Amino acid sequence: MRKLKTADRQLADLKDELDSLDEKREKAQEDYLKYTDKNQVQVRMKMTDAVFGRMVVDMRTRLKAMTPVQKARYDGEFLMAIAEQPNEIIKCAMYLFLGYRDGAIQFAQSCGGGGSDTSLPWGRKDNEDDRRFAYRCMMQAHKMLKSSHPKRKMGGR
Repeated sequence: MRKLKTADRQLADLKDELDSLDEKREKAQEDYLKYTDKNQVQVRMKMTDAVFGRMVVDMRTRLKAMTPVQKARYDGEFLMAIAEQPNEIIKCAMYLFLGYRDGAIQFAQSCGGGGSDTSLPWGRKDNEDDRRFAYRCMMQAHKMLKSSHPKRKMGGR
């Protein structure tokens, strides 16, 4: 009888130890997934930043080589604007992404842009992921930073 009680106690101790190891394993797996997700986001951001910076430099180089007629074809296009004022577009887009619409409007106007029609709704759409919303913020910032005064065409008065 004593041997049976000892064996039962040992079995209970082993079950407790196994449960403890299972909890530690689950916690380690959760920590690993959190770390890898954060690491992937950081790496993606660093790579995007590097590509974006290179894109701006390349576009500026191409712009310098263009004739005024060629440049006129791209007037108002996003690539032209991002080459000319990348920091302003990103800053305005960040205001929008973070929900600071009034700040984005004021910032755009301080940069010579027309701001935005404040009667239009703005914000993240239901079930819109971060990347799609960030893209919309960049496009909206581009629109907001455009001058409210139309550019005069060559030969115009």
